[in-house]
Amino acid sequence: MRLTAVVTLLILKASLLYAQPKMRSLTELINTQEPGWELVQVWIKAAKNNVQVLPRTAAKADSALLAAQVTTRSPMGAVIYETGGIIVAGGWLRILGSGSRFLNRDMMGWNKGKQQGLLLVADDVLGGFFAINGGAFGQASLGKMYYLAPDGLEWEPLEFGYSDFLVFCFSGNLDKFYDGLQWKG
Repeated sequence: MRLTAVVTLLILKASLLYAQPKMRSLTELINTQEPGWELVQVWIKAAKNNVQVLPRTAAKADSALLAAQVTTRSPMGAVIYETGGIIVAGGWLRILGSGSRFLNRDMMGWNKGKQQGLLLVADDVLGGFFAINGGAFGQASLGKMYYLAPDGLEWEPLEFGYSDFLVFCFSGNLDKFYDGLQWKG
């Protein structure tokens, strides 16, 4: 009898380890008490670089947030839900949101079929990509941003997370970051 209980407990533990996580509903993902969008708007208002928030479509925003399973309390969830995307420096950088007619792709849709262990969140006019480490670059830098530079075709660590990435895009020295890769005028 005791062996049966142990085996049952092991089977239960194993099933929990391999169970699919429960998908949260839209109402569970939308945070009206502490919306991250308010913080993102503060960063946009303080921006030193030209920032254009693309309009969202409600249906696209809903489906993109459901696919991402990130709450709108976080800046990422807020960008996905509240924007069709964000254009920085006249289109030099494109931050993915829920998609719009000006940026016809959403964050989770853009990542389908792409490399596992990272999440593409933005790209630039040069063909560079910005991604969050989900394990592809090791456990020590989980959640940190990486940049795939088009000139070297190797992922480079940026040493900060998504929120700091947004602040960098809005107010950082893009000329210094892209030194030698931008053209005059």
